[in-house]
Amino acid sequence: MGISDEAMAKAIEKQRMLDQITIANPYPTNIMPPHSLGGVKKEDLNSEAMQAPISTLEDLWAVRWGGKWVNEKEFKDDPFWSLISLRLRNANRIEQHRLIDDYATVYRIIE
Repeated sequence: MGISDEAMAKAIEKQRMLDQITIANPYPTNIMPPHSLGGVKKEDLNSEAMQAPISTLEDLWAVRWGGKWVNEKEFKDDPFWSLISLRLRNANRIEQHRLIDDYATVYRIIE
């Protein structure tokens, strides 16, 4: 994928800013957020995750997880990252596989 130093610096700074924001989980822990189901709510359309360019989302993903496989459990309860994964999947920028040995779903950025 080849991220420039400037893009990487911007992504790192953006991640630092996002880490400072406390996002309250509006979903009970026993209910899967709608983002995990592949849908969004109307109010999600105005969120930063839905407004940012795909290239920015790719940079954020690369900063957080690099090129490793990421289990959906790591982000499914976080609306921000769930929306990012949804947008990257819809843009065909991350791979998605269901593991047959433990039924987990894993994702990896396409380089």
